[in-house]
Amino acid sequence: MKLYIGDYLGDTQHLSCLEHGAYMLLIMAYWQAGGPITSDPIVLRRITKTDKKEYKNWHENVLKMFDERDSMLVHKRIDLEIAKRAQVSEASTNAAKARWSERNADAMPTHSGRNATPIVHSPESIDNTKNTSSATPPKPAQDESFKTFYDAYPRKEARGQALKAYNATIRKGISAEAILDRLLVYKSRLEKAGTDRQFMRLPATFLHNLDDYEAEPEAPEEEYKPSLPERIATPEERAMLDRMYGRTRDAQ
Repeated sequence: MKLYIGDYLGDTQHLSCLEHGAYMLLIMAYWQAGGPITSDPIVLRRITKTDKKEYKNWHENVLKMFDERDSMLVHKRIDLEIAKRAQVSEASTNAAKARWSERNADAMPTHSGRNATPIVHSPESIDNTKNTSSATPPKPAQDESFKTFYDAYPRKEARGQALKAYNATIRKGISAEAILDRLLVYKSRLEKAGTDRQFMRLPATFLHNLDDYEAEPEAPEEEYKPSLPERIATPEERAMLDRMYGRTRDAQ
């Protein structure tokens, strides 16, 4: 989420330090959820990490920054930013489609000149009953991979949007295996943070932000260093030991 410092300060000059912190945590939760969040005071206290007394000190001014509709907090500016992100994602998808169409057109063989081989279609190869629409339905394998992804996702909501985002991600060249790898990273982070389901990203939001969930690099293995007893003695140390043991034998 982009933070426009000038706009933010202009809208929040009247807030106290406590109110600033609560407001920032709320708009971050809003962005993560991909839309409105509940107005339940218990949930809001958990989001802002405040107790009942602190909640009374900040809630009046901060909640004025939102519109409340059907027990949900709505933030018009963040909704606008979410819509912009969706437009950028759709534009990227359409551009990728156009590039693939151009590549496929360039790869098609041309038939011209004397040596061109005529294309003959047998009656059996022509089926006029089929719909020749340019829209290509998803392949069964892709349907199955989406089902695997959706079944594994911890917050199962907005399945239609999730399917659309999933297909767009696949068309960008990101494999189903890579998506599942990123999902494992996300689920691990949720488990470590103890995130409630309502604050988890929607599946479509997760797919639009896969770069946030690259696997953490494994820590390099430490080089083995033998302790002092395992270290090979230097020639000087061996000579000293020989003299010591030699003297012991002579004394016996």
